[in-house]
Amino acid sequence: MTNAITAPAGKKVKPLMQATDPDVLISTTCEIPGYKTKKYVGVVWASSARTLDTASEIGAMIRSIGGGDLPAFRKLLNEARHSVIHELAATAKARGANAIIGMKLESASIAGGTLDVYAYGTAVVVEKGK
Repeated sequence: MTNAITAPAGKKVKPLMQATDPDVLISTTCEIPGYKTKKYVGVVWASSARTLDTASEIGAMIRSIGGGDLPAFRKLLNEARHSVIHELAATAKARGANAIIGMKLESASIAGGTLDVYAYGTAVVVEKGK
């Protein structure tokens, strides 16, 4: 399963699957094509709360005045997403699952400029099949 993502600038970036355990398949849909769900393990979730360091935050605030991309915030968000997906896969694997279906990623800004990224889905055991 490959999830090649095309960046806005047309450059290829690493698929999210590379940020996870290769033994745990992850799908945002309720099934994984080519696999049959044998057992539902249960809901799994992970979260990460992060903030920018003071220098990066000041730089981002100055840059935001003119509008446009905020690389420091984008980097922070992407790092948090990869961390959460890795933790989600590790949690599913620890519970005996080899896949996660219906995965959702969400983010929110919480007190003091802290970014909270969370992911959740259903851990399942799948096997290759029709």
